[in-house]
Amino acid sequence: MDFFRRVGLELTEDGYVKVNEAMETNIPGIYAAGDCTTAMPRGFKQIQIAAAQGAVAAYSAYNYILRLRG
Repeated sequence: MDFFRRVGLELTEDGYVKVNEAMETNIPGIYAAGDCTTAMPRGFKQIQIAAAQGAVAAYSAYNYILRLRG
């Protein structure tokens, strides 16, 4: 979690990375998924959910890059 704080990611009191439905963090172009995020239901760590969130994060990152390219 120290790394997350050092780079400026917004965290909860419990140390989870805050993300929106597109898995975007508070820093443009940085995405997070899985157990380190607020999107993962507490006490319900499952690979299927983390993999799905990873797919959403990848798709969001792809669209972010497309927007940068114009």
